[in-house]
Amino acid sequence: MGLLDESGILYVIADVLSIVTIASCLVSKVPQIQTVRQLQSAKGLSVNGLLMELCSYTVTMLYNYTNGYAFLSYLEYPILLVQEYVLIYYVLQYESLLGKRAYQWAAVYVAVFVGFATAIIPSSLLMMLVPFTTPVGATSKVMQLIAILRSKDSQSVSLITWGISAFTNSTRIYTIMLDSGDKMLLANFGISTVLSSSVLLAACMDALSTVRTYEQFRQDFPHWLLNVRNPAELLNAQPSYVVSQAFCIVGGLLSLAHALHRGGRWPFLWMASALTGVLVEGSMYFSPYGETIWFSPTVIDLFHQRVPLFVFFVYPFFYYQAFWAASKLQLKCRWSEHIAAGLLVVLADLPFDMVSIKFLHWTLHDTEQLLSERVYSAPWTLLLFFAVASFAFSYLFHNLRSWMDRSVGTSQPTDRRWAVGTIGAELVTMVGAASVSLSVGTGLFLAFSYPLHTVLGIPHRIIVIGVFLCVATVFWKFDRKSNRRMPMRTDYDFHCISKPPNVGTYWYTVCGTPYE
Repeated sequence: MGLLDESGILYVIADVLSIVTIASCLVSKVPQIQTVRQLQSAKGLSVNGLLMELCSYTVTMLYNYTNGYAFLSYLEYPILLVQEYVLIYYVLQYESLLGKRAYQWAAVYVAVFVGFATAIIPSSLLMMLVPFTTPVGATSKVMQLIAILRSKDSQSVSLITWGISAFTNSTRIYTIMLDSGDKMLLANFGISTVLSSSVLLAACMDALSTVRTYEQFRQDFPHWLLNVRNPAELLNAQPSYVVSQAFCIVGGLLSLAHALHRGGRWPFLWMASALTGVLVEGSMYFSPYGETIWFSPTVIDLFHQRVPLFVFFVYPFFYYQAFWAASKLQLKCRWSEHIAAGLLVVLADLPFDMVSIKFLHWTLHDTEQLLSERVYSAPWTLLLFFAVASFAFSYLFHNLRSWMDRSVGTSQPTDRRWAVGTIGAELVTMVGAASVSLSVGTGLFLAFSYPLHTVLGIPHRIIVIGVFLCVATVFWKFDRKSNRRMPMRTDYDFHCISKPPNVGTYWYTVCGTPYE
């Protein structure tokens, strides 16, 4: 089984997710424990919910252990249980519930745990208890959700802890489907994912409603990585920017919904374009030229408030629409299709840049020579870069898959070229197109800019206009009629008469051929 075989890559992904899940669980309860200790209060936390969660974790771990499932698939449960013990201890202490009765119940718990682990208590009893872990675990999260809503205070609730819980539960759905396919475990993790996300959402909404919990939320994350601001203040200060962000995010999500609906390679295109946005914006942050572009504050900023989160939705929003439109042009020349995708990306990006720069959604420093020449505030060089980078992305996205999977050729009809291949080939294509297109696009940009502008001194606007004229020539030469289709009809000829009518005479076709 090769690494790039469909089954091979699925199990590799499962192992990676298992390792990430276990690593996340190493610290998942630590933020919650620290929050309770710092505040010396468990307000907003449900004691009954924590105890029910403890029972659910214990039964699930013992069930996996006694059935001999792969240890890596449930290793996080021993880790979670240790942290759960510590968390329950502090919650009981600050709620003044740590008395004689608590120690008696702890002794009963230890006896039952050892009994199941050593097979003194029959494992068949665990089989009967496992179906109850789903409603018990769900009830524990519902009780936590109710505790937050009743107290209207999520100060003691750690957003990181519940975020990790939602993430790890969702990854376990995938790993269990590949490992055992146990329906009871799948139902348990599926419901837990939904409810953990609900608790996280409730805590976030409460955190944004008051200044103190909002500040507490900001303290949960390193400021250099993620910074959160009050959306109401940003809406009052710069409403056009908030509208622009919402438009891009909604557009990106609608594109994702359309990609999932269409199937085939379209979801991989969406993910590849989103990854392209991460790489392009990340390279700008680590590049010395990153100091020349400054964004206005947004609700969520990354990398020391330098990269707004909504930018990562812009790329799939623009790329997906461009590729969809290019696929409908029915171009004969594949080079024309790649060029068309690049031009359509620029066509969507140009008004976006014009409006954003005009309304100070971001600022470009005039001291940077590459950005000095502009058309209605949008730099010519940015238009050229996005054109060649998206052209390279299109070329690599279609050709990398065919190079790895010889059964798929680049000369196939459009509907076949968008049919999904093996998972391994599609994942490698997705990552390869996103990463390599940045380097290839930069090389193409320098190939145009350096000799013509730096050496010969030709203005960038002349270079960009010249490139677009060359592109128009390619279209005129190869594809000016490629998108014209003849209507559905039956073909006719003159096979049933002695000779065809003379040229220029009025005539009617008289011999039909069978329609196929």
